[in-house]
Amino acid sequence: HAPLRYAARDVFPHPRIAQMSGRSAIEAHSSGRFTLRRARPEESQLAYNVKRAAQTAAGEAWDDANEWQAHQRRFASQEYYLLEELGQAVGVMALMVDAERIRLNQFFLLPGHQGKGLGSRALRVLADEADRRGLPIRLDVKPENHRAIALYRRFGYREVERSDASVAMVRYCKGSAPGEG
Repeated sequence: HAPLRYAARDVFPHPRIAQMSGRSAIEAHSSGRFTLRRARPEESQLAYNVKRAAQTAAGEAWDDANEWQAHQRRFASQEYYLLEELGQAVGVMALMVDAERIRLNQFFLLPGHQGKGLGSRALRVLADEADRRGLPIRLDVKPENHRAIALYRRFGYREVERSDASVAMVRYCKGSAPGEG
């Protein structure tokens, strides 16, 4: 497992990182401040709450006891990031990184913050990091989540596998996709 490299205070590295209020953050263009940072161990419950709110707002079934147990296992084994707008957690992202790929296992935004470019900013930061490392990004998304699939396609993700339960997508680094030179 190769952890991602972080700038000051575990903020995701990005060329537009600016020092603000004593911590590194990604500066948003015109919608205020946007931060994508590694979740601290004591923020496990916060990450869980963001996911639960996003999932239940989308009409997903939710069994709190089972979901909490699964979250605890995932939080211990994956790299969790909080997406913040003006210091408020509005999204969560979970990654696994190894020598061959970055695996985007979870990516949720609270409904009131969707469609405002925050997800795109987070995906751009992730893509920049993957390109810097020369690694593809792999993810799975539900086939009925057309909005997410369209977003991923805009960022260069290609469908590589499909079932009734999942669409597997990969974003290759420039020049590294199968069939490219």
